[in-house]
Amino acid sequence: MLVEYLQTSLRHAHYEILEEDKSFYGEIPGFRGVYANAPTLEECHEQLKEVLEEWVLFRIYKNLPLPQMDGIEIKNKESCIMPKFGQIKRRDLIAYLNNAGFEGPYSEGKHQFMIRDSVALRVPNLHRGDISKDLLSGVVLNV
Repeated sequence: MLVEYLQTSLRHAHYEILEEDKSFYGEIPGFRGVYANAPTLEECHEQLKEVLEEWVLFRIYKNLPLPQMDGIEIKNKESCIMPKFGQIKRRDLIAYLNNAGFEGPYSEGKHQFMIRDSVALRVPNLHRGDISKDLLSGVVLNV
């Protein structure tokens, strides 16, 4: 649902060319502080995507509300089936993902993965203890 929320939010982005330097400026209405400026439209879009991802993760971590987008709502931790974003045991991550409707894990190559609809999510291998917040962030954002 997070990936769908991010993709839907980006579809609402507005871009314009700034007269002063002919660079591109992009923002998403309703997402205060989410904006980007770059020399090309493609770079502006990529920067806006990164800013949006960080903004959403920060708000989830701080349990702050997120705007509803086209009927997609990310709920706060009291009503969420996932725990607070942070370090987690691999088996707990798999259990939470199963509860969220993901199937698996399945094996292919070096890593296992889980599937829900058209989304495949890589499950990190357990090398040294729990899955760190940084590794988990990479998994979620690289779907």
